[in-house]
Amino acid sequence: MFNPDVPIQTASDDVLGRHFFVEQLARAMIHYNSSEAFTIGLYGPWGSGKTSVINLLEEELTKQSNDCIVVRFNPWLCSTPDQMISQFFEQLKSDVRMLESKQSTPETIRNFAETSQKICEAIEEYADVLKWTRAVPGLNALGTIFKALGTGTGIYQKIKGDADNPQSLQDHKNRIQGILEEEKQKIIVMIDDLDRLSSDEIVAVFQLVKSLADFPYMIYLLAFDRDIVVKALEDVQKGDGNAYLEKIVQMPFELPRANSVDIEQIFLKRLEEVVQGKKYCVRPIDWELLFDEGIRPYLASIRDVTRYINAFALKYAMLKNETDPLDLIALTCIQVFEPQMFSQLPYYSDVLCCTEITWFSNGEEKTAYHRTIYDTLMASVSKEKKKVCRYILSKLFPEWTKKVDPYASQEYHSQEAYLRYHRICSRECFDRYFMLNLERNGISDTTIQYLIFQIDRNGFVQQMQQLIAAGKMDRFLLEFEAYFDPTPMHPNLIPEDRAMQLIIWLCEQWEMIQKVVASSIFFGYYTLRRRLLKVILELLKVISAEMRYDVVKTIMSSSEIPLGVIQEILGDLERYHYRFVKTEREYADTIVTLEEVKELETVFMERTLEKLRAGTLVNEEDASVIFGLMEKIDAERSELSQMKAAMKEHLNNDVFFAKLIAIHVSSEAPLDHMIWNCDIDTLIQYMNLQEATARVERFLISEEGRQAEEQDKRKLAAFLIAVDFKNNGETKKVSDDMVEEKLNALAAH
Repeated sequence: MFNPDVPIQTASDDVLGRHFFVEQLARAMIHYNSSEAFTIGLYGPWGSGKTSVINLLEEELTKQSNDCIVVRFNPWLCSTPDQMISQFFEQLKSDVRMLESKQSTPETIRNFAETSQKICEAIEEYADVLKWTRAVPGLNALGTIFKALGTGTGIYQKIKGDADNPQSLQDHKNRIQGILEEEKQKIIVMIDDLDRLSSDEIVAVFQLVKSLADFPYMIYLLAFDRDIVVKALEDVQKGDGNAYLEKIVQMPFELPRANSVDIEQIFLKRLEEVVQGKKYCVRPIDWELLFDEGIRPYLASIRDVTRYINAFALKYAMLKNETDPLDLIALTCIQVFEPQMFSQLPYYSDVLCCTEITWFSNGEEKTAYHRTIYDTLMASVSKEKKKVCRYILSKLFPEWTKKVDPYASQEYHSQEAYLRYHRICSRECFDRYFMLNLERNGISDTTIQYLIFQIDRNGFVQQMQQLIAAGKMDRFLLEFEAYFDPTPMHPNLIPEDRAMQLIIWLCEQWEMIQKVVASSIFFGYYTLRRRLLKVILELLKVISAEMRYDVVKTIMSSSEIPLGVIQEILGDLERYHYRFVKTEREYADTIVTLEEVKELETVFMERTLEKLRAGTLVNEEDASVIFGLMEKIDAERSELSQMKAAMKEHLNNDVFFAKLIAIHVSSEAPLDHMIWNCDIDTLIQYMNLQEATARVERFLISEEGRQAEEQDKRKLAAFLIAVDFKNNGETKKVSDDMVEEKLNALAAH
């Protein structure tokens, strides 16, 4: 029934005729003979098929040549520009090594093995020097690329010496260039989704392409939305983004939009598959007009078709016997392409269905109200689509649109006919069209307004507990957000003094609230925790700028409010000012000033250091993120001296020591394969690694260690493996299988 919104993988899936373009591009890349690095730009908006083209290109390059090294690099999987640069060279080495596996004879395998060995060694040395370079030429705006991994070995002294010598850095790069020149080894690097990166990360990619990795016989293909990237370049470079882009990209290709006829045919074919040829009492002219005037203008890409058909298929499967098919098709169009309008429709059932509204004193007042609702519904629609939406509304709610839109059709049908054909404009049928949207967790407007504007503290706490027990906490926060943007449905603004109360009450209930599993369909990618934080930040904006600092300071000083809550709020306030980024700047609508943020950081440090001195901070539920923020602040102020002093007397406690290490180990699961990451750079500030590993091994086989939480034991095992890799100069990832093997080995003692 459903079609996944994913790029195509092979030429056999190409229904838009892109393969011819891909064939020509692949041939041009393979036969490009100049040794100069070359950059191709593939431009197109989101959903235009850039990733599909790259998938086809990779397939075609592999088919046309066994000699090219093809690298698919995804920078948006990296969290920082530093990590991105490091990961690029790691992937480059990995893909170079893969080349020999593509050869078919012993001689070519041997030749390519020798070539790949030379290239990989040169890349590894160059990457190692980059890790130690304090200011990489061309990346001054990004600052330090990598922190030190440790000191005291001969390797460290050599690399450190190279890093202090700019000429040595160039020498390492020259070695790579010389090898590639000699071997004439072509490397094609394809980088997709640049437009998903932050502005600084976009600049980092371009500087990587233009200066750090502009090696001979290297061809880069960069795919992105040109407008987004140009704006990002202008934000960071404070200059002409187009001019900057032209210096990087030597051959731009604007990916043309898919042929509208092809898209329409795919849409109609998939729609027919959903209804499975079922015949309805529908006049062909009605469908033709709806498609031409209401649906076709929204179908700009295959992604649009997929989103629409998936939404319609779900509704149709559940409602096909209870609704009018054309109404369901039209309503789905609004749901997918005008979601703000769609979300408001259920609240105006009486108006849209022309049910008598008895509380107006006269006809003029009633007409004015209808017009207000109409304007509210149309407010979120772009100028280009207003005419389209107006047409769809006139088909869904013909009697109502006659009252508010002079261009609406004057065709008339009786209410009995609307009911008989299950039309949405029949009040008896209206609600069934929204069965998938009006979930059982709904809360009445009366209850929401009472909670926001009237209830006292004790009542608020009790109501929160009841909402949590009923599984309605997520819906409450969603409804709460509506009151920050007044509409005819929610006309009241929250007073400043009430906002102060609500902030404190919500913070006090945070821990209880965040334990709720957010399962509502309204959430999208938001977690309940983030939605709660968003509500608190919006409440802060209600308060005058002069008062906000005092309110936040009160929250942060209160022993009733957990440190994890404080860290979340402070972390978001810092992001408004790009704290701990090389060039601090701010959003246009910051909540508090940068000076006030730094004062709040002092309050945060006072509370957290107090717990650290008491030895209890490592047991906090959010200890890892609390420590992370503390270390950023303390490193900036005193090179971690405050934290070192606060925990000094507790480092002899094995449980504390183990918790401290576990806090600095995290996990990720790319492709469902668990990987463990250890922040050794920070841990060496607190301990000697050799002594630490021996101590951790003893702890894990002790009675205290056996009673430790399973997750902490896995983190400690990952730490031991990561230190071994570091000592051996290896850059391998710590897998979950390695952790399991390590724990089993220790258990055998």
